[in-house]
Amino acid sequence: MHTLTWALKTRSIPSEIAVRIETVAEYKGKQELYLRTKPEVLDVLRETVISQSTAASNALEGVEVPPRRLQALMAHAGRPRNRPEEEIAGYRDALRGIDDLRDPERMPVGVDTILAMHRDLYRYTTAPNAGRWKSKDNVIEAHTARGKVIGVVFRPPAAAATPRFMTELCTSLARARSHKVAPAPIIIAAFALDFLCIHPFDDGNGRVARLLTHLLLLQEGYVIGRYVPLERLILETKNAYYAALRESSEHWHDAVHNPDPWVRYLLDIFIRAYREMETRVRSVATAPDAAAALVRDAALSRRRFTAAELLAAFPKVSRAYVYRVLKGLVDEGRIRREARGAYRVTAG
Repeated sequence: MHTLTWALKTRSIPSEIAVRIETVAEYKGKQELYLRTKPEVLDVLRETVISQSTAASNALEGVEVPPRRLQALMAHAGRPRNRPEEEIAGYRDALRGIDDLRDPERMPVGVDTILAMHRDLYRYTTAPNAGRWKSKDNVIEAHTARGKVIGVVFRPPAAAATPRFMTELCTSLARARSHKVAPAPIIIAAFALDFLCIHPFDDGNGRVARLLTHLLLLQEGYVIGRYVPLERLILETKNAYYAALRESSEHWHDAVHNPDPWVRYLLDIFIRAYREMETRVRSVATAPDAAAALVRDAALSRRRFTAAELLAAFPKVSRAYVYRVLKGLVDEGRIRREARGAYRVTAG
């Protein structure tokens, strides 16, 4: 068993990773200032994150629903109508359950928590193995842009060995955190890498890994996932995500894999999230209308978007209000309308 062993060894941290760790630490320091002085602004930001995170994390796995249905699901307006909507609703609830924890330590990352998280993810479905380790051996495959399988990238441990691997992973995580063998973001990245290599479930592994990453960040005092959708940043860089995961999983079974590409990638996501958090807090804090500032920020952060996508991201904001903000952006020349309900951000 070799999960998390690289983090438990005495090993020097590469300079390019050390610089990233220092940057994350600096942003965490600023985060504490925001939490003390801008709590009302952060509360406004949280309104949109659950929706964006839910949509993006499922989109990474090919699970998508029309924007209007996403808006309805996020507003709890009726029950899911099909399997994709059931999975969207499950992630919504699982993420909300983590995000609303007043004391994240009350949800320790262990085998029972991970199984319960997977069960919650599929609570609206009839999936027979919800909350259970995988029932058969699985493989991680490479696909073309059109979804055609072009080969096996990685073979996770056998189904029969999964309970043993997961128990050891959770034990190693607790030990690494207790002894502070490395900076917390590195330990979190190592845990996520090992989890994805073990691939303990028949389905939902990526989504559970992202939920666990959010939980561990909260437990270590990094609250960016509450105010910036990390899953959206991963979706926007999914090619780099899969490339880093593929590179760092090579020779994993022999315990001579190199976690650095994956660690660098995840740290870059954290840094990008903190930068976005800083920009959004400053923008909303100085705006006379916080909700309008958030809608503007969401629109201008994309090259193209539809009104339906914005409505789905802001389930508590009225349709008329969103369109009023969009009209203002059109009048300012910041965006232009390309088709019915579709917009493009103008250059500059």
